[in-house]
Amino acid sequence: LELGSRLSGETTRAARLDREAEAYRCLSDTLRGVGASFDREAIIDAALTAAAGILDAPVVSLLRREEAGGLVGDRVLGRNEDPLLLFPAGRKLAERMLGPGRPCAVDDLQAECGGGAAESAPEGLRAVVAVPVASTPACALLAYAPQPDGRFRGEDVRFLDTIAGHLAVGLEKATLHSELEGNRERLEGTVASRSDELRRAYDDLRRLEQTKDRFLGNLSHEMKSPLAAILSSAVCLRDYEATAEERAEMAGSIVRSAEALQKLLEELFCLAGLETEPEPLALASVTSSRLAKEAARRCERGNLEIDVGKAPPTLRVDPARLGRALDQLVGNAVKFSPKGSPVALRFRKKTRKFDGEAVEAAVISVLY
Repeated sequence: LELGSRLSGETTRAARLDREAEAYRCLSDTLRGVGASFDREAIIDAALTAAAGILDAPVVSLLRREEAGGLVGDRVLGRNEDPLLLFPAGRKLAERMLGPGRPCAVDDLQAECGGGAAESAPEGLRAVVAVPVASTPACALLAYAPQPDGRFRGEDVRFLDTIAGHLAVGLEKATLHSELEGNRERLEGTVASRSDELRRAYDDLRRLEQTKDRFLGNLSHEMKSPLAAILSSAVCLRDYEATAEERAEMAGSIVRSAEALQKLLEELFCLAGLETEPEPLALASVTSSRLAKEAARRCERGNLEIDVGKAPPTLRVDPARLGRALDQLVGNAVKFSPKGSPVALRFRKKTRKFDGEAVEAAVISVLY
């Protein structure tokens, strides 16, 4: 009789071990199957399903503590919500069971929650066991036993703890994979952003180089005119007899051409970066008529028409820089317009939406 009783117990235990082994195999296959995708929900569902099948638990859940401190049911198998989270006494019991950080079991939920009051105990459930998930201390795996005589033995707690260990490994891998994917996406975004910035910088540099080449080409052409005037006047002074007035006129032409050449060289030095310090703005009050007359004097053309009637009487500008700009405009107009055709320099008061009041200087010439 004793041997028969022991044989019955061992047979039951062997059957239980076979079921546990099958559950471990199913859980391992599931984890291996979702390992490539690192699907967090699939890993949790596999662990809950294995626990419910071996423990004959009607409800299995994964509780998680939020940053604010409250408990929520991350995943629940068998109910829509974790039974302990449906009433205040159950929440307090769940807080106590998650507190120690080790497996904890309650054999009589009604007595633990409220002394048998129906509104303070989970319906149809008698016992509960909670096992912490190692990888996330704020999570715990809970299994419930049914009424009237459901309970959890030591081997049940051990099995649930093993399931929690598998779940912890799977969740840790899923978390690492999620962080890796996030870092990879951020890195790709950073690389793409830096590549776009580098491409834009290269395009800007190429445009600047093209502008610089065009400017240098135009500047070299512009330098030939004053240089030719200087040479021709100097040759006349050296080789030909002339009156004092003619000699003074040729000397003035040399001076004006030398000044123009000097300005062109200064612009060339600024463009080439030979001047380390930029020329500061020298703002001064100057009349529109003075600017126009200065441009006409440097132009050396008698038929330059000047119209400043609609411009403000006084302008706050940098006379030297604005004068150079007007010199270039008037000089190009004179150079490329037919001989004897009029060239006009006009100042107009303009009102613009963003800049407010402004003055527009226009050089008008006839090209035919």
